[in-house]
Amino acid sequence: MTKQKDHLHLRGNTYHVRLDIPADVRPLFGHRRLLSQSLKTGDKRLAKERAPLVIAQWKAEIRAARGEKEDQREVWMPDIVRGVGNFEEVMDSLLLKVVKGTLPDPIEQLLLGGLDAIASEWQGDDRHRIYRHLKLLEHAEGPEQLTQFLRRYSDSDEPSPTDRFFELRAFLRSTLPALWSQQYALNAAENLEAQNLVRRPETYKPKSPFSTTMLERFFTYLPTQVKDSTALQYRLQISTFSEWLEQTGHTLSFKTVEIFLDTTSTNAVTRKGYLSALKKLHKWLLRNDDYYSKLFPDGSNPFTGHEHARRGRDGGEKWDIYTKGQVEQLHAASVARNDQELADLIAVAAYTGCRNSELGWLRSTHITIENDAPIAITVDDAKTKAGNRTIPICDRIKPVMNRLMSNPKGTHQFLFSGPNRLKGRSRTPALAERFTKLKQSLGHTERQVFHSIRKCFATELDNARADPLVIVALMGHETRHITFDTYSGGPTLERKQEAINLLHYQFQLVD
Repeated sequence: MTKQKDHLHLRGNTYHVRLDIPADVRPLFGHRRLLSQSLKTGDKRLAKERAPLVIAQWKAEIRAARGEKEDQREVWMPDIVRGVGNFEEVMDSLLLKVVKGTLPDPIEQLLLGGLDAIASEWQGDDRHRIYRHLKLLEHAEGPEQLTQFLRRYSDSDEPSPTDRFFELRAFLRSTLPALWSQQYALNAAENLEAQNLVRRPETYKPKSPFSTTMLERFFTYLPTQVKDSTALQYRLQISTFSEWLEQTGHTLSFKTVEIFLDTTSTNAVTRKGYLSALKKLHKWLLRNDDYYSKLFPDGSNPFTGHEHARRGRDGGEKWDIYTKGQVEQLHAASVARNDQELADLIAVAAYTGCRNSELGWLRSTHITIENDAPIAITVDDAKTKAGNRTIPICDRIKPVMNRLMSNPKGTHQFLFSGPNRLKGRSRTPALAERFTKLKQSLGHTERQVFHSIRKCFATELDNARADPLVIVALMGHETRHITFDTYSGGPTLERKQEAINLLHYQFQLVD
């Protein structure tokens, strides 16, 4: 048996993934020392892709085994802060009634009838909160505390009802930690924390309601529902929001979500992207996490109902087009700067209509070869189902494609360079940054972006009188007509090739 890196072990012809179980949690895993699972493949590259998902699940389970108490703290600490706030509201309401003389003195009633005798009389108003508090205290500490408190009022020289209510209020507040200690089985150190929170609840800075364990469970589930690139984007957005909650101390609410969105962007598309990720997380947590579901007992959603800009750039209005001459200018400027990779990216985009994100994902395996020549590109991870398409390669850029395929980037044989860790939907952030600097140096507007080349592609095909349905298919759009979107298999590769060959840019291409 040969040991491999990345937790991989080759057993016979099949790779397995393994992880040592930390000693402190082995009893929760049946005293096993090792977790092992077959990846059901002998392909090392495929095994490396599958292993991280299994490892992530195991690590989430280990954190869950260690994190039961941590998750409990995330419940009782905010509960105490909320409880103190509710307590003060009730006491303020009762005090006003005592001052006005519209409420009998609670201490007088307790002295005359005892706790059980006043239960029915106090039922139905805020005084019943006092009754429940005292009954819980009796259960937790016995009746002695209340008895000792009432003894001070046996003298004839008694304070006024208002002063006595202030003393009752102080007594009740001093016993709040004992009630929470009973409810959550707090230890000595936690009891001290509870007492400090009761004295100064404003010092509490709530953590994100999304615990590490909770998020890891969701992130393991997410790839089963959406594409890997979308799952990564969601993970980045959710993590950003969770970290923001921790850093600012805000509690999760509609208002704080609104504040967060304003810190990210005024652009409607960006804001909606965050909300899409957070809505999916919220829906899953309501079904699968008891603590989180208690935060929203009515099923409300703090991520719905937000408003965004409707007009202008922030409203997501369309980018400006690049003319054919401007695209040629961009390519020539890239060549002049000796930035051949950026020039190649521009040329391939101009002749295929692909998005920057789609080009970043292109691998040698996405290129169809016939008679030792590249004839088509397959896009299989587009934004939409219609976006998954096959695009013929124009004869004019086949030498460029051959050169790119002969020099693949990284272990996955990407055609364009980029980091191993993906950033959003794009693998080419460095190329995108260089493109931005290039177009700014040429005096192009802010509303002309890389996506504007895609607009030029469609416009050039239209002006060359290509079949509109072929243009739609090459762009990866829906026709919104049931005949073409549902029943037709779409135009043939030959018809697409005829359209693509209508394109002609004055590029100085390098074989």
